[in-house]
Amino acid sequence: MRRPRELGALAALLALAACPARAAVGLDLPFDDGTATDVSGSGNHGQLLGDPEVVAGISGRALALDGDDDRVRIADAPSLQFTEPRVEVWFRLPGQAVAGELISKRATDGGYRVSITSAGRVRFEAGAAGSSVATTTAFVIQPGVWTPVVVKYDGSRLDLYVYGELTASADAAAVDVVSGAPVVVGRGFAGWIDEVVV
Repeated sequence: MRRPRELGALAALLALAACPARAAVGLDLPFDDGTATDVSGSGNHGQLLGDPEVVAGISGRALALDGDDDRVRIADAPSLQFTEPRVEVWFRLPGQAVAGELISKRATDGGYRVSITSAGRVRFEAGAAGSSVATTTAFVIQPGVWTPVVVKYDGSRLDLYVYGELTASADAAAVDVVSGAPVVVGRGFAGWIDEVVV
C-alpha cells in the first residue's frame, strides 16, 4: 500500500506497519494510468469492464465503480495461485453501502472473496461453496473516507485488518483457497477502489 491522501503520514505508516509482512506479490494494480496495468512484475494485467470512471485516488488515481457492470477482470495465472493468500485494497463508499465485492477469486470448488455487506461491514470469506468460512467486522465502514483493508489466510485462520488493526478473525483449518477462477475487482461494488494487491 502507498501513502494515503486523507490520513496523516504518521497514521498511514503505523497502519501499514501493523499489518503482517507479505511473502510474495502476484498482482499490484495502482490504477494510476487509468488502466488495470499490473506493476508487480508478474504481468497479470487486467481488463476494465463496463465504464469505470478514473478519479483521484488514495495515491494518484483510482477507479469509481457504479455497482452495476463496472469491474476489473484479471485472468487466472500460476502467480495468482496462493495457498496462503493475502489481499490489500483501499476503498471509499460514496454513501450508504450497497452489498458488493471488493475483490474475489472464487469458484464453487474454492477460492476467496472480500466484500462489503449491505450493512456496510467488511466480510472475508474463503473455501468451497457449502463449506466456506467467513469473518466480518463488527463495525460499519464510514462513508466518504478512504479505508485500507488487508486480509490473509495462513492455513489455519482468516484474519481481517482495517487501518492495520486486526478487527475480525475465524478458525479455518484446511480451507481450499486455490481456484482457477479469475480475479475480479469491484463486482457489484458501488464506490471508489484503489491500490489492489494480491
